[in-house]
Amino acid sequence: MTTSVREDREIPLTVAQVLDVLRSPAHWEARVRDAGEGRLELTGLEVSDTGVEATLTGPVPLDWLPSVVRARVTSPPSIRRVERWTAVGDGPGGPPTALAGVLDFTVTGVSATVAGTGTVRPVPTGSRIVVDLAVGVDMPFIGGLIEQAIASQIGPNLARELALIGR
Repeated sequence: MTTSVREDREIPLTVAQVLDVLRSPAHWEARVRDAGEGRLELTGLEVSDTGVEATLTGPVPLDWLPSVVRARVTSPPSIRRVERWTAVGDGPGGPPTALAGVLDFTVTGVSATVAGTGTVRPVPTGSRIVVDLAVGVDMPFIGGLIEQAIASQIGPNLARELALIGR
């Protein structure tokens, strides 16, 4: 079983401007500062002509988890988030017509994964960014509880982080 999370938002930037923001270390540092996970760190940022890959790691707050799970966790869970955004365009040197994203999160300590895709496409007011994530937990009996708990935290955090792109 998986639990879905979707964020869909319009931002007042062109696709090329969104890519510029995603390539900026300042953007990722702002996301780390505002992270709902708490003490995330930017542990990797690779920028290329066609996109960007960012890696964020840190502990997961125990209050994200249901009390029945917190009581059984022997060490604090941690998260590793990798986002890859790639320009889709008419050719080399031209502005991208869209962005395609792959998002992978791994939560150790509770056997959870979050995997998803994102798109950035032009709209008359700028761009629309859509991110779809699936939260999965490989634990019998309580996996669904953990999925719901993680999804209820990731959704609002994702909305807040995507809002930073349009600032």
